[in-house]
This record gives sequence, C-alpha cells and structure tokens, in this order.
Amino acid sequence: MSVPCQFCHYPRSSSDGSICKSNEILSCTPCQKVADLEEQILTMRKKIVELEEQRRQWKTQVNATHDGLTRKLPIEVTAEIFDLCLVPDICSSDLSYSFGKQWCKSPLELSAVSQRWRQIAHATPRLWSDIPLRIRDTKTSSLPELTTQWIERSGQRPLSINIHSYANSRCAQDVIKILNGYASRWKHLTFSGHWHVLPAFATNLEGVSNIQTLYLRARAGKGRSRPRKFDLGKYIVRPKRLVAEPLVLDAIVIDWSHLTELEVSTSDSIESFIIVLRSVPQLKKCKFSSEFNQPFIPGIAPANPFAHHSIVDLTVTRGRSFAIFVHLLCPALEKLTIGDCEELGAIHQIIYFMNKSQCSIIDLSVCRIKLQQTDVDLLCQAIPTLHRLCIDSQNLYRQNFEGFDDHLFSLLARESDARPRFLPELCSLVIITNDHPPWSSDFWTAFLSIFNTDNPQSSQQHRRKLETVTLCFDDDTQSLDSLAATCDERIRAKLLSLKGKGVQVKIQLWRRMSVRCRFCHYPRTSSDGPIRTSQDTSSCLPCRKVAELDEQIQTLRKKTIELEEQRREWKTQVNDIHDGLTNKLPIEVAAEIFNLCLPVDICSWDLSYSHGIRIRRCSPLVLSAVSQRWRKTAHATPRLWADVPLHINETTMPSLPELTTEWIERSGQQPLSINIYTPTNSKFAQDIINIICAYASRWKHFAFSGHWHALSTFSTSLEGISHIQTLSFKSRTGEGRSEPGKFDLKKFVVRPKRLIAKPFFPATVVIDWSHLTELEVSMPASIDDFIIVLRTTPRLKICKVSSDFRDAFDPGVGPVNPFVHPCIVDLTVLSDRSFSIFARFLCPALERLTIGECDDLRGINHTSIYSAMLYLHYTD
Repeated sequence: MSVPCQFCHYPRSSSDGSICKSNEILSCTPCQKVADLEEQILTMRKKIVELEEQRRQWKTQVNATHDGLTRKLPIEVTAEIFDLCLVPDICSSDLSYSFGKQWCKSPLELSAVSQRWRQIAHATPRLWSDIPLRIRDTKTSSLPELTTQWIERSGQRPLSINIHSYANSRCAQDVIKILNGYASRWKHLTFSGHWHVLPAFATNLEGVSNIQTLYLRARAGKGRSRPRKFDLGKYIVRPKRLVAEPLVLDAIVIDWSHLTELEVSTSDSIESFIIVLRSVPQLKKCKFSSEFNQPFIPGIAPANPFAHHSIVDLTVTRGRSFAIFVHLLCPALEKLTIGDCEELGAIHQIIYFMNKSQCSIIDLSVCRIKLQQTDVDLLCQAIPTLHRLCIDSQNLYRQNFEGFDDHLFSLLARESDARPRFLPELCSLVIITNDHPPWSSDFWTAFLSIFNTDNPQSSQQHRRKLETVTLCFDDDTQSLDSLAATCDERIRAKLLSLKGKGVQVKIQLWRRMSVRCRFCHYPRTSSDGPIRTSQDTSSCLPCRKVAELDEQIQTLRKKTIELEEQRREWKTQVNDIHDGLTNKLPIEVAAEIFNLCLPVDICSWDLSYSHGIRIRRCSPLVLSAVSQRWRKTAHATPRLWADVPLHINETTMPSLPELTTEWIERSGQQPLSINIYTPTNSKFAQDIINIICAYASRWKHFAFSGHWHALSTFSTSLEGISHIQTLSFKSRTGEGRSEPGKFDLKKFVVRPKRLIAKPFFPATVVIDWSHLTELEVSMPASIDDFIIVLRTTPRLKICKVSSDFRDAFDPGVGPVNPFVHPCIVDLTVLSDRSFSIFARFLCPALERLTIGECDDLRGINHTSIYSAMLYLHYTD
C-alpha cells in the first residue's frame, strides 16, 4: 500500500522524498512546510509570552525602584497620601470652585501600580467610599459583581454614589438595586442620565434621610415632554446640598427647608427661580446658570426685587443668567463669582445688584468675561470693601495681556492720599493667564509700583495692605532663573525687599526640571550611566530594559505575522494539491456539488414543514474561503449567489452596500431570493434597500423582517415586481406607532403565489390576492377578518394560521352559515385561540390537517380538540 501523509492522509508522491519502509509515516512537502511554520509560530508566541513576563518583572522593579513612598513611609502615612491623591468627591467640592489640577480618578489606578500599592489600597476603606459608576449598553455584564466588591472594600464608611447611566438598560436597574441595599450608608447621591431610570430607586429606603448631597443631572427620554419623578416615598430626603441640571420643581420630591447649598441650571423664567429661593431660607451658597430671555434695561428697576438674607456666596455663569441681578438682592453677600459672559454691558447689571443690595463683598472672582477697559474701574470702585481679587484673563479684554497689566497696575499704584482710593482694603491679588510671562524690566517696574517702593515718604501706613500676589503664567520653555538673567540688580533688590515688608509674591509657571528619564520622568541617578549634557534624554536602567523588551516583543510580533502569512500561502497550496473535488471533476459537477452544500432557500420551504432536519444556513463566501480554486469555481457559478441574505443593524460594516452590489453581480441573471433583516429604519438600511430595488425585475422570493416603517424605503414603481412568487413579512410597528406602514408598490401590482405575514394586517398588504396558493399568517384581528381574506383567495391550497381569536366555540352547536373553501387541501392551525376557526369555515377538499401548540385544556380551551373533531364531521 502507498504511504499516506501524516497530516492530510493523502498518498505521498515520489517528489516528496524516498520511502525507507513500507510502514513509514512521513508527510508531503506542502504539509511539512505548513507544520514547520506552525511550529515556528508557536515558538514565537512562547517567546513573546516569556518576554512579556520579563517585561512585567522589570516593570515591577521600575515601580519598586521609584517607589520611595511605600518603602520609606509607614502604611498609615501612605494610605493618607493615597487618599489625598484621589479626585475630590464632586459632591463635597466647593460650588464656586472652577479651577484645579487633574487628579487620579479611581483607587483602581493606585491598585494597578504595583502589588504593594494594591495591598495598601485594598486595606484602606476610605479609598473606596466614593463609588463612580458609568453604565453603558456594552461591557456591563460584570458591573453588578464589581459594584458589590467595591462596596465591601469600603467597610462601613458613608458612601458617595456617582451614577452615570447612558441608557435605561437592565444593568442600570440591577446596579441600583444593589445600591438600594446600602441606602442607610448613603451620604452623597449623584445621578446623571435619563429621568426614566429614577424609578429603579426603591420608594421606601430606610436611612435615605441621612443624605447630605443630592446631585441630579438628567434628561427626559424619547417622546416624553416631562421627566419622571425622583421620589423615595415614605422617607423624605433632607439634603443640605442640591445640584439639579435642569431644575424641575415638581419632579424633585425633597425637603427644601434644610438646603444650604444650591446649584441649578434652568431654562424657565426668572420668576420660577425666585420661587425656589423663597423655599430655601437657610441657603448660604448658590450657583446659577441659565438662558433667560429677559434683557436688562439700564435705568428701569424691577418692582419689588426679592431679598435673600442668608446667601453669602453667589456664582452666576453664562450671559443670560446675569438678568437675575436685577430681580435679586443679597444684603449678606461676601463672595461673588461671575464668568462665561461674552456680552458687553453685563457689568451694569452687576453694579446695579451690588448698589441695591448694599452688601460688603470681600472676595470677587472674574472668570472668562468680556469687559471694556474702564469696566475694571467701575466694578472695583463699587466694592471698596474688597479683600481678594481673582481675575482669569482668558478672553477678558480685546487687547493683549500686557495692556491689562499696565492699566491694572497703574490703578493699584495710586498713592494713599489720592481720592478716591482704588481698593483700599485689598490684601490678595491673583492673576491667571495662558500667555507667556513678560520677563522685562518694564513689567517688573510697573508691578513694583503697586507697593510704592520708589516713594521716600512711603511709610507703613501709606503702603497697601497687600499680603500675597499670585501671577500664574504658562511657559514651558523658561525657568525662574530667567528672572535673574533679565532683571537688573535694582529690580532684584526691590523684589527681595518685599519679603522683608511682609509681602509674599508667588510666580507659578510650568517649567522643565533637571535631567530626567525620558520614560518615567524621574531624575536619573549615577547607576543609570553618565549624564552627558543638560539636555540628556536617556533613560534609567529599569526603564531602558522595559523599552528594550518592548522593542523585542514588537519585532517578534511582526515576525509572527510574516510567518502566518507564509503559512496561509502554503495552506492554500495544500488545499489545491489535495483538492480532489475540483482537480478530478468538471467545473459543472463541482458547481452542482457546491449548490447542494448550500441551505435550501427559506422562501421555498413547505409551509406545513415544521419538524425535521434543517440545513444550517451558510454562505457561498464560506466555500470561497477554502482555496483559490474553490473561490474561482464559486464566483463562476451564478446560482450560488441567487440567495441574498442581508442582516442590517447599527453595527453593520460600512462596506456592506458595496458587498451587496458585488454579490448580486455574481448572480448573473438568476432570479433573486431577497432576505432582509433590519431592526432599525436607519439611513444605512435605506441605502442598501435602494440597491436591492434596482434589481426588482429579477426578484422571485422576497422576505422582510424588521420594522414596518422601513418598508416605505422601497420604491412605489418597481418595474417587473409582479414576477414575485413569494412574499414574507415578519415585522413589528415602530416606536410610537399603533398601526404598521403599508407595503404598496402602486403602479406594479404584486401577484405572489405564496404569502407569509407575521403579524398580518390585511389593509397593510396591497397585492393581488387571487393568485395565492399558499398562505401563512398570524393575526391579532377577529375571525371575520380572516374569513374575508379566505374569500379573496379562491386558489388557496395550503393554509397555516396562528392567532388569538376571542370568538369562543360553543360545543354541541354547529357553525352558522360557515364559509366553504373548495380548494384547501392542507390546513395547519396552531395556538389555543386559533381553534375557534373550525366553527366558521369548511374545507371539503381537505386531505391533510395539522393541529398543535395547545397547552391548556381548562376553561374555554377544553373545547379545542372537540372543535377540531366536530369540524372534521362537518367537512366529512
């Protein structure tokens, strides 16, 4: 006997080498080559795993080498530092706070640094008391379990819940149910997402009255004009702080009288916001943002402005919100923050508010607001009690930052005996800008003029009370050493003298440090090699090792890809050599075999066939992927491509329209069986349906599954559409629709021989019923509607019906004027209520009857079998 290949089991040829023994098992050249390449690929992958393990070990050493934190400090101190590294809880941050640095967002990031950090983080409950939850439609299967683990690590500490739900998913409800079990520990509750998720919170949660902060940032769902209520029922929430965006009074059921901090955004009228302020007598801090359409008219004061005597901190952002200044008075106001206004003239509203309130403001922050040059004079002169002034100069003026310096410094440099004195009580000045610092003597001369250092009569009582001046610049190229290089000795001496006078000057900017590792950015040590220049960008030893391993891993991965490509080429050669089908048989015979391998078209199945073996639906693309010869044979056989299955959803690849066109072109002029599944009526689905409509004259079978309103995409005048033999509809109505859309091609009437409609609405399918020989429907309508359909189908042979008719059959009473259909020879009746049809029509020519799916013999349904027996008696 011949010696078979040990891989493909085909007989080896003489070209594959000599055969020493009759029982020797060797391999042919292509199979051996494929085996060698697979072995090399496996070796490469093992090597990659080894290198990744080495990289992990070196990365751990990098962390350990640079981890002076846990090596030198006690665990308690490290845990305290970890707590300071986390982002401040959004529910406990200052309402008026709008600037800050980006902190670490989650204790999971601390846990991922090293094993030591993970142990410390997991043993520190306060790190896990803030629970951030982002709930999406995908990748959420493990979120409930992770939420439980997170809460367990928090011990018994009060919880700050932060939920951001992108959709009203099942996962969101499951997570909220878990949180409901810990309601007694809620301290801060933040919810951002759709309003219709709010009912997932239980209505009787003991302990929810302990909530101190309630944060609701929600929007109404599709088709909803009003949001759902946030109402916890028996236990009323008495928060001290409320954040609501937008603010809807009747949708938030809480005790308003305990509020001390309020942050809202609303598009309602000013009067509605005043109503809110009247209900919060203990309010201390208020942040307000809105888009009121009520402009301020200078010289016209509103009647009876509301005075709130408790607000001490007020923040107003966005231009239209400034209209509130003429409707509200705050006599106790001490801190005012204004920002995000591009309208000139807003300064008059603010000055009017301060004059009418007669308040003593000691802290003013101006952030991102456009003012004219003289507006600074007007604003500051209206607040003579100001102690702290903070100006963020981004978009503050229409000229550059240098012009602002000259003007502001000149105002502050007025001598003490000048009248009126500019900000006589000012103690702290903060200027924030994104511009580069002007390292010039002129700048520092203007700056020093604030302190009257050149006035020989400037005694202590004549000098300003300024204690701190903070200048925040953005400069990544200069350093503080540039100050000494650009300023003369006289300027430097005056700057140093300020310290002796009790003035603290802070200059903050981004600057580069000394020589650092280019990977971890830690300062390099002598063990890392010599430092050649001040611009040396080399790395420390552990980081260098990690980088080298990364490079080796990348090289091996590229080599693996090359070997896999070679393997694919040799595998194709193996398939071609051992392909006895296309090598020995004519292409016509191979094409016939290919056709037998494909599934039977769903549109040509027998209606009454519901049990037995069904071929798994595959595709000619599967045959094309075997080898090049199979691909050529498949592409040259049009009947393989006559069945066009289209599954269209929101994640469908964008190349599907082009692939659809290529598929139909390969079908030649064969009649087409179109099978469309589209769960949404998207623009993408419309493009593909338009391509299908261009070949309407070749449609033989047409199956549609999806939303009824997607049917409107089909053209109303498709020439040749009357050739369709089979129509199949498995659809549902769209959101907000009580009735489905019509399938009506108008000019060219469809005359199918077979119709499948689930559910079936006779008025929505416009066809010529007289040619039907097979019918399969499920109907929510009455029996009378079904009888009307039967009267319009005189040629009907096969009928399958499944419905929920409410017409009961009375045993012992024969049908009254039953309809006789003389052609039906095969009848299938499924579902309990469908059996009532037996009392309404007769089939004298019936040869085959199928009944089933009746699982309830109690009540009215006990007559189902009797109905069928009596029906057979009447039909003989």
